Amino acid sequence: MPDKDKVESLMKLADFSWRDYSERRSIEWKTNFALWLALATFASFMFQNQSVLAIELKILITAVLAVTFLVYTFLWKAEVKARNRSDKRLVQYYLSKVNEELGVEPPVPTPQKPMTHLSQVILTFIFVLLAVLSIWTPTQAVK
Repeated sequence: MPDKDKVESLMKLADFSWRDYSERRSIEWKTNFALWLALATFASFMFQNQSVLAIELKILITAVLAVTFLVYTFLWKAEVKARNRSDKRLVQYYLSKVNEELGVEPPVPTPQKPMTHLSQVILTFIFVLLAVLSIWTPTQAVK
């Protein structure tokens, strides 16, 4: 006979880990959309702006955009991905313990390799590239 309190505790731990994962994913997507909107707005403004920027300013803005992308990719996204993976593993662990306690053999999950992090990084790179191109695109002289 399974220990009801133990099963309940394990389910609460699994639920806590799942909520942590879900909340982080929500913040991750909101942050991505805000970054993409900011980059697209900047690029749009620069494409529409007819003023000529000094070469030093172009280099500075390009460097800021490059550093932003590197920090986003190698610090923020890497940490989010690691924590998401950790929370998902905890959920699987707690649920496997529940199954053991109940004497149930769960079905073997089909392995999946999610590509959301990679697609987010690629899309961010495209927006950064668009912003950089908007800086370096030659402007027409105002008549």
